[in-house]
Order: sequence, then structure tokens, then C-alpha cells
Amino acid sequence: MTLKCLTGVLMLGLLLWSVPKTEAADAKWRTLKDCVLVENPSNDGDSFHIRHGRKTYFIRLYFVDAPETDLRFPDRVKDQAEAFGTTTNVALRYAAVATETVAGLLRRPFTVYTKFIDARGSSRTPRYYAMVSVDDVFLCEQLVAQGLVRIYGYRSVLPDGTASRDHIKHLQTIERDAKRRKVGAWSGR
Repeated sequence: MTLKCLTGVLMLGLLLWSVPKTEAADAKWRTLKDCVLVENPSNDGDSFHIRHGRKTYFIRLYFVDAPETDLRFPDRVKDQAEAFGTTTNVALRYAAVATETVAGLLRRPFTVYTKFIDARGSSRTPRYYAMVSVDDVFLCEQLVAQGLVRIYGYRSVLPDGTASRDHIKHLQTIERDAKRRKVGAWSGR
């Protein structure tokens, strides 16, 4: 393979790697009503265990990324802190706040929308991307409004058919307001 061809292949790979992750349009949404949060040490601000009926699931929120709760992935924590314009220690503190906030918001039954798309990451447990609705408001929106997550990650057309780009714009509006008000990790403290 020539150097020019190899360079082209590498450029294409970089381009594909940098495109926001989305999923197959033909995957169907499943609605899981009256879900409850299941306590688990791996629960955090964007991934947590739930129970629907007799089944338990490990889910990961679409569209958002909460700071990591520890330094197992120091580069990721550093990147998250930089996204909020703060320090690693502040990001770690707000990771704990995000985890507690999710537990508080999900203390009553809630609805999960999922296509059962694999969101495993570094977990050995099957984990699925999902949208969570609490009192008819998506959890990702509530967390963005409180400055506890950044807009980042896997995207999908919403269960009501709203395009992911339109939902991103909506989240960006919420995020601008959170930054302006200096709430959560946007406070820098």
C-alpha cells in the first residue's frame, strides 16, 4: 500500500471515528412504564440499574455524560472537567451530586424508552441506551439544567419522532442557561 493510500485510509478512519454516534433508524422503541431504580454501586449520573416488572436492566442515558465518580479513567475525568471549565476535583464532586440527584429524581416510578442498543462501554454487564422520563420531562434535560452533565455521547431520534439534532439544539439552549446561571459544575466550585 502506498503512503498516499495509507494516509487516505487513516483520514477516512478519523472522519468516521469523529462522527457523532447514532444508531440504525429501523430499531424500534420499547416503553417500560413504572420502572424503579435499583441500588447498585455502579450507579452514577448517566448509568444506573432499573427494574421493570421482574426484569432488571442496566441503562445509559442518551445525549449526556456525567463526570466519572472516580479516577479509574483519569483522562476521561480530565476531559470532563475541561468541558465544564473546571478542575478534576470539582468534576469528581459534581459526579457525586449527579449520582445523588438521579437517585432522588428516580425515587418514584418513571418511564424508560429504549431500543436495547448496546451501551456496554467498559462494563461487563449488558447496558442499554435509554431515554428516561420523570413527570413527562426527560432526565437528560433535568440534569443539563442543573449543570450536572455535559451534552455528549450517543444520540437517537426521540420516541416521539423528534430528530436528534433538534433535541441537541434544545439541550444546548438549556445548557446555555445553566452556564449563564453558573449552576452545578458550571459554577467552577
